[in-house]
Amino acid sequence: FESMAFGSFFGIIFFVLVFFAALTSSISMLEVTVAFVVDQLKLDRKKTTWVLTVLLFLVAIPNSLSFGLMEKSTMFFGMNFFDFLVYLSDNLFLPIGGLLLCVFVGYIWGEKDALHEVTNEGKVQFLLGKAWISVVKYVAPVVIGIILLQALGILKF
Repeated sequence: FESMAFGSFFGIIFFVLVFFAALTSSISMLEVTVAFVVDQLKLDRKKTTWVLTVLLFLVAIPNSLSFGLMEKSTMFFGMNFFDFLVYLSDNLFLPIGGLLLCVFVGYIWGEKDALHEVTNEGKVQFLLGKAWISVVKYVAPVVIGIILLQALGILKF
């Protein structure tokens, strides 16, 4: 922005807009957790929002400090806080979520209901429906399981 005409003005406008984009995204991500807690535990919405906001803020502090003051701190299995969260999400939560999704769609929800949803209640033609169900039930869990075992260090390639 420094080399632009009115660069300081546009720089300020740009970062103010980025701030509001981040804020609104944060609110929408928080809403999922708030709605779950309010629905399941029947707690007050306003109080739940404040408690979850404070808790997430407290978790965000060491996460942010992992790029500065706590960068060299290896509290979790030789990793700093941020790297540990990345490891958990990338190597554990995503594969486990994928496995659970395959089990739910393939076995609990069932072939008929899954295909009914994928085809928009029969309005959209999906020629590979049977093959897709087979992949979800048999192929994807094996591949995701291999990925999970490799991430855990049990399988080495």
